[in-house]
Amino acid sequence: MTIAAKKQAVFGTPDMDQVCTSHIESLNQKLRLNLKRFTRLTRAHSKSLMHHVAMQAIYFAHHNFCKPHSSLEKQTPTMAAGITSEPPNMLDLST
Repeated sequence: MTIAAKKQAVFGTPDMDQVCTSHIESLNQKLRLNLKRFTRLTRAHSKSLMHHVAMQAIYFAHHNFCKPHSSLEKQTPTMAAGITSEPPNMLDLST
């Protein structure tokens, strides 16, 4: 029995020589470390799919809009795009 992985484009025309899994593996690690809902046998484990999806939405909204990124010289993505001059908080996202 041989175990292997095969690179296959799902959509678009990516350069298959440049395709790697390091970015998605990094995202998976961040999710497991920051969202304990992905960990079994914890008090934070989601009991319903609706709550699990909602927590992921909150996490990604904070990560993509409120959290300063080192690749953007310690700015949030909204500050780098010129949308805001101050780092937004989660209450700003709800309006």
